[in-house]
Amino acid sequence: MAIPSVRVILTTGRTIGQGKAIESGKTSQEYIDSTAVCELHESVLQRIGVKNGELICVRTACGAVCVRARTNSQSERKDLAFMPVGPYANVLVGGDTAHLGMPDLKHIEAEVSRADGMVLKSPQELLSSIIMEG
Repeated sequence: MAIPSVRVILTTGRTIGQGKAIESGKTSQEYIDSTAVCELHESVLQRIGVKNGELICVRTACGAVCVRARTNSQSERKDLAFMPVGPYANVLVGGDTAHLGMPDLKHIEAEVSRADGMVLKSPQELLSSIIMEG
């Protein structure tokens, strides 16, 4: 049986939690907990069959990453996903800067699903997997 998935528009940005956690170091559990998340409308979580805090897979044309789902109670848009800027979001953002010096961090086409068989990697494991693939 196919794993249910939902297409969303991914946007990334800074958060207070991420800014605070970076002071503990990018390999700290506090930083991982603040950046390895994807905020989604509750109806999206229901459609893919996950609960708040469970693992999901987020895929874009540039890559896929396993993170924790978090209910976004502030967004009225059901098709919007948000991830804090950090190693997990970076896997999903392309390197093309369109000669502007900065990759596109907003309005990225993505797909979310349950993370069947996937595990939440540490930032070091993410980096190692990128190096090994490249």
